Amino acid sequence: MNNILFLTKVNDKYIEEIKREMPDYEIVYAQSEE
Repeated sequence: MNNILFLTKVNDKYIEEIKREMPDYEIVYAQSEE
């Protein structure tokens, strides 16, 4: 079972921190169409 972390509008530094803190999560990005 994969844990999925769904992110919207976060910066790269925050993403890197998440990857270190929660390495077993699959990170999913949502791009806005703005």
